[in-house]
Amino acid sequence: MFKKTLLCAALVAASGGATAAATGSATTLIQSTEGSMGVTSIPTAAVSYNLGAMYTQGDTVTLTWTQPLLAVPNHQPLTISDSEVHTIAGLTDAYVNAMDPGTAIVFQDYLGTTASLTAAAVGAATTAAELAALINAQTFGMTAVGTNAGGIVLTADVGGAGSQLATITGTFTGAALTVVEVPSKVIPLTVLSHTACSVTYRAGAVPGGFNYDGAKTISTNGMAIIGSDQADGTVVSQTFAAATSMGVAIDAGTAAVNVAEFHDEFMLVLVKTAKQVDVEDSRKSFVGDVEAQTQFLLALQEDTTYLGRVAAAGTAEGTMVAGLNVCWRHCICR
Repeated sequence: MFKKTLLCAALVAASGGATAAATGSATTLIQSTEGSMGVTSIPTAAVSYNLGAMYTQGDTVTLTWTQPLLAVPNHQPLTISDSEVHTIAGLTDAYVNAMDPGTAIVFQDYLGTTASLTAAAVGAATTAAELAALINAQTFGMTAVGTNAGGIVLTADVGGAGSQLATITGTFTGAALTVVEVPSKVIPLTVLSHTACSVTYRAGAVPGGFNYDGAKTISTNGMAIIGSDQADGTVVSQTFAAATSMGVAIDAGTAAVNVAEFHDEFMLVLVKTAKQVDVEDSRKSFVGDVEAQTQFLLALQEDTTYLGRVAAAGTAEGTMVAGLNVCWRHCICR
């Protein structure tokens, strides 16, 4: 019995481990309160999570939204993707030491980011490890590890497609180099259960050779919510929770990610002007008049509702908040 208890504890540690929380990112969809009136399907943003734990078969992932989701008969499955790996075994210490490039050596990924190494720097490198350090000193979408036995191994900094190695350009001395690509592998996540505001997924079998050392990501779907008549300033967020098959939390403490925000598109701001404004001439007199515009901006600076929008948007007073429409509905000139 004592030995079995130790075995269970070891299995839990292998699955979860002491890892940092997952980190999520999304491009929040900004919606207007007017546009949400009477609408029964409002889109939200997809979220990409960079995972910290080592997921295995039977682990669960639960995504929860702060508002009810549109009823979907079959929620779509997701995947956990590992990182692309590219191996250049020919870049041994001897090869690197003999390199005398006539031009810069440029590594480029499919996202367009590059690591450009000067000919002088490459010529001064004597080992694969030194060449890897030169690559890692650049702002690049891949991390390099260099050893004499394995050459240069490039691992994408994000899981799934995107930051794989695309090209290596430059003038090399020595034998031609061969790049061996190991495509991204995935752990399937199938729907286990769902509620009005959440979906729980269960991890399937882990494919052989899954790269636990690099980045591991989950990209969620942008789900529609059913909430209509949203109030100004409402934020819809998505939370992430995961656990082992034994119910032990993993990637705990992951921060919620905002997937939608609602703001009033039109506001009423009272503007006092000491001069005549011709609102019948296609509003040109006001729009093209610097003094009149200045008076309008001063009125904005005194309007508490607008100042609240300015503070929320993080802009300076007297500047227009992005996405705010201005409509001259009525003007009384004295």
